[in-house]
Amino acid sequence: MRSYLHVNGWLGLKLAGERAIDPGNASFTGLYGTMTDRQWSDRWCEYFGVAREWLPPIVCGSTILGSLRPSVAHELGLPAGIPVKLGTADTSSAILAAEMSPGDVLHVVGTTQVLAALTDNPVPRPDRLTRQLGVGQVYVNVTHNPVGGAAFGWLRDLCFRDQTDQGYYEETIEKARERKTSVVLDPPFLGGDRLEIEPRRAAFRELTIAADRMDLLAALMNAMRQRHRDALAALGLGGPPGRTFLTGGGAEIVRQLIPEYVSGAIHLLEEGSLRGVAKLFQPSPGEL
Repeated sequence: MRSYLHVNGWLGLKLAGERAIDPGNASFTGLYGTMTDRQWSDRWCEYFGVAREWLPPIVCGSTILGSLRPSVAHELGLPAGIPVKLGTADTSSAILAAEMSPGDVLHVVGTTQVLAALTDNPVPRPDRLTRQLGVGQVYVNVTHNPVGGAAFGWLRDLCFRDQTDQGYYEETIEKARERKTSVVLDPPFLGGDRLEIEPRRAAFRELTIAADRMDLLAALMNAMRQRHRDALAALGLGGPPGRTFLTGGGAEIVRQLIPEYVSGAIHLLEEGSLRGVAKLFQPSPGEL
């Protein structure tokens, strides 16, 4: 072992020749004092047998690490000397793109669904991840809904292969929205549980010989809606969300499936993480 880096730090090393990690990604490691001194923890490094020299400096994600190295610039067809910034995690980047304030919610649709909100009162709990944003001194609460877009794709491949994508996502799912069923998806962890180390599995219950594929789809949809409410509550907003930003593949579909979103003021954020990278070249948000 020579060096521990996350992807953005590895790219910074390759592009500019400098090692670094941002506070947001450092919060994920289990080796960082997220809620204390915001430094690498001697206690946890010793416990896990991690030598301190393996760990890079912790710097703000908006930090310029250096300039694009000539050899890399030649390979990429770019001018040498372009400033290289460290960056931060994808969810944090989308928060920057949305220019969120405390009370706003970011909803990222992917394999699972991630909900995130800035917080002025960071208090870790078993049902959420509390970490630094990665830019400035702000903290973020992050929760997840394990029933995401991938779950609907999985069920389509399993039970609805005879239908086109358009027919499944626009017609069949629409019919399943109002279907009454006794079948339940519990536990709902088709995409695993981001807050657990040990793998978690899903199960359909209350199945009978009369159940058909539409019952499975309706159960999937009911589980997604309930787990969305659970994830939203775990953010600890203290009231209804301010603005809600939806981003990621399938965001438009999920918008139609969650009752609270059908008539609410929802902002679609295209390529949220990528747009957030551009924000790094603007003044640091508030040193937030």
